[in-house]
Amino acid sequence: MAKADTSVSHFNWKQAGAPSLSGQIGKALDVMRAVLVTGYGLSSVDSAAIAGSVCTLTISAGHSQIVDGVCEIAGVTTPAVLNGKWKVKAITATTVVFDMDAIADQTATGAITVKVASLGWTEAFTGTNIACFKSSDPTSNSHYLRVDDSVASPLRVIGYESMTAHSTSSFASVSHSAM
Repeated sequence: MAKADTSVSHFNWKQAGAPSLSGQIGKALDVMRAVLVTGYGLSSVDSAAIAGSVCTLTISAGHSQIVDGVCEIAGVTTPAVLNGKWKVKAITATTVVFDMDAIADQTATGAITVKVASLGWTEAFTGTNIACFKSSDPTSNSHYLRVDDSVASPLRVIGYESMTAHSTSSFASVSHSAM
């Protein structure tokens, strides 16, 4: 079975460990960082069993995963191919299941952790309650998303074609076509 596409993920504010908005200055940046850059909901995995191209993680303390979300596994010694991002196929309160490429049935070893995977962006520039994010995808347009969370409301988000600092930029051009 081929590895499922992890380029699209789902996030839900009800997930365990999910950052939440509170109306306080800087909290929206915490949410943006978690979703775009760092991921969230880190859990220690008790066991990881691979059988018939399906991996089942057991996490007795619970986890943050949702079906069709993308989990990120780290700390696997054997088989190392398990480290990385995987599309979640099924869950229970204490298990996470996903399809993987065909490898021999086995139990994984290592100090294994799982978290909700980020979207793979970087935080290119920061200022006081300001952050500029950029996609790490080599096929992206390499534009920036500048988020200003310096007042409780409203959050100000602007796209830029280029930036050299959190306060130095040029606007992204936008074109519209009539139908």
